[in-house]
Amino acid sequence: MKKILKLIPLLAVMLVSLAVPMGGHALDFGDFAGDSDWGDSRDSDDDRDSDSRSDRNSKQRSKRDKKTSHSSSPSAGADADPKASAVFLLVITALSVALYGGMSKYSKMRRRRRAQNRAVKQNNDRQQKATLRNIGSFTREDPSFSAEDFRKKLAWLYVEFQRAWQAKDLTPVRHYLTDAYYSQMDAQLDVYRKNNQTNHVDNIKVISTEISGWNKEGGQYTIIARITARITDYVTDDTTGSIVRGSNAKEKILTYEWTLARTSDVTASRSAGTTEQTCPHCGAVLTLNRSGVCDYCGAVVISGSFDWAVRNIKGISQKTL
Repeated sequence: MKKILKLIPLLAVMLVSLAVPMGGHALDFGDFAGDSDWGDSRDSDDDRDSDSRSDRNSKQRSKRDKKTSHSSSPSAGADADPKASAVFLLVITALSVALYGGMSKYSKMRRRRRAQNRAVKQNNDRQQKATLRNIGSFTREDPSFSAEDFRKKLAWLYVEFQRAWQAKDLTPVRHYLTDAYYSQMDAQLDVYRKNNQTNHVDNIKVISTEISGWNKEGGQYTIIARITARITDYVTDDTTGSIVRGSNAKEKILTYEWTLARTSDVTASRSAGTTEQTCPHCGAVLTLNRSGVCDYCGAVVISGSFDWAVRNIKGISQKTL
């Protein structure tokens, strides 16, 4: 019995190793890139969710569990009491069956919920796309709007977002993101900060930018666009400089769907991407550029209140070259 009690800590470690999930393998701004190719750049309406990451994590946990089981199997010793060993094996078997059954049921419930949420999101996306209007008609709403200038701005923003992501500081692009999306991206970036890791996005080349259409939702204009880019994507340890995920030798082609929003009562200026407005915090006249900060009160003015701000980015496909 004493030997069984000595093995309880080992059993606890095994159970904890099963319960604690492994880290994901997502990379690049928005954590869309990963270890495996996925999606279809033209026909897929499904955005990349955590299913593939969960599958990888399950396989990693399985390998780890097998390794743990191997290392622990001889621990009872050659002189173990047969009865005590039999009781121990029965306890382990019962706990394993119960744990596996509970995790399997929980996993099925999660997959079902994800499938339901994905179906709802896909339906909403299809409805939204069905109501999209041709971008050529947007000039009736804003005569100063230029689709060509907008596509160039998207390409510029993509590069700036990746640079800010690699620097682990979204401040330079803060006002080009809505409050909600900035918080979401900064929370993802905070994982790299805490782990002392850097996600490098090198050799950036924007291949194409296409505007799918526009819509008006309440007091906001919405534009949906697709961006296809080529990048080299990997993560390094800040202390050792060694690569912990990804590859600095393999290029990837990724396609994203961007959703941008702007208040409908503003006509944007086409003068080098700046718009002269009144600061909503202090009332001073200001000209916003890359800083997005009022020179008088120091407040950050979100782009969506005067110009286009990114509300969401969805990964559509990835291909490793």
